[in-house]
Amino acid sequence: MGRRGRHELRGGLAEWFAHYRLELERVARVAEEEKAEALAIGTELTATTQRREWNDLIAAARAVYSARLLYVAHNVDEAEAVPFWTNSTRSR
Repeated sequence: MGRRGRHELRGGLAEWFAHYRLELERVARVAEEEKAEALAIGTELTATTQRREWNDLIAAARAVYSARLLYVAHNVDEAEAVPFWTNSTRSR
């Protein structure tokens, strides 16, 4: 079996997003319980930011966390290209 490339995942990105969502929901619940001012839903995940799954992740986080959500882009180019903030509610 050969080495996997940096962006190759055994179950693919769909499986990665499914697992990421479970962890994000867990962290969002803790953030809500602790009354955190903001929650970063991702940091420098450049290879994934064009995927539609981000809208579902944001909705899942919003379902349990009421304060500000953040995404930390790698650089200005990524920040300007991230589509999911224009498709989702930015904050409540």
